[in-house]
Amino acid sequence: MKCVEFRGMAESYQAGELPVDTNHEVIAHLDGCAACRGELEARVALRLTLRAAFEHSPTLAPDTRFVADVRSLLTGRSTSQGRFGGRTSWLAMAATLILVVAAGWALGWGPGRPLSRPGGGSAAVSALAAHAAGDHRYCALEHALDEPVISLEEAARRYNPAYASLRDVVAQSAPVREGGLEILGAHWCVFKGQAFGHVIAQRGDHVVSILVAPTSQASAAGSPPSTCQSADGLQVACFDARGHGVFVVSDLAEGDVLQLARSLAPVLQAYLAEA
Repeated sequence: MKCVEFRGMAESYQAGELPVDTNHEVIAHLDGCAACRGELEARVALRLTLRAAFEHSPTLAPDTRFVADVRSLLTGRSTSQGRFGGRTSWLAMAATLILVVAAGWALGWGPGRPLSRPGGGSAAVSALAAHAAGDHRYCALEHALDEPVISLEEAARRYNPAYASLRDVVAQSAPVREGGLEILGAHWCVFKGQAFGHVIAQRGDHVVSILVAPTSQASAAGSPPSTCQSADGLQVACFDARGHGVFVVSDLAEGDVLQLARSLAPVLQAYLAEA
């Protein structure tokens, strides 16, 4: 892949719209091209900055009366002759709602792209946080992925040797050894073009996903875990591990997910540094 080809599909790569094979070509190109890695990090930083500015801007917050009327309409408590005075006003309100949705799409908040806040790992890892949350929801919780899963062993032969012992490594971590986390299964899966090695576990009544994906970062040191996304009832903690991003996703409290990631990080970072 050439740099000009990467630039032409960079937005699709960030949005998770590329086929699996093309996604792997992009990752391989980023591994060897510092200029394109820098461009990707700049794109990610810009998108995160825009999201944060939009989310926290008081001038862009919806009017409280507008929110109340939309809520009333959606719950069936309003009539066509509500406070907006008839059909014309309801159409105007609908048009406003469409504009709000369109603004969300412009900032990359379409399906599978929930609002997030910056933080956690490198820019390349943070860019995959929404994909990790989506994989947890549609694979671990709803079992509704578009593509079939394969075993970690098969994925190791086809794509990345690091997947081979992923389940065994998680089993050696403190949360599993101490009985606070039970492994339910493990496989390789794809969500919106992004592939993950996926270990599914359970803590009490809560399902936890530990997801590993190759990234364009090749740092051997890794990074300490931190919260990189919180949206739609899911918390995502992430960290770097020598050319891989690791994500811990669950509906547990944010502090619990972060603590779990910190407990898993030592064994996973050590393993991926040697894989």
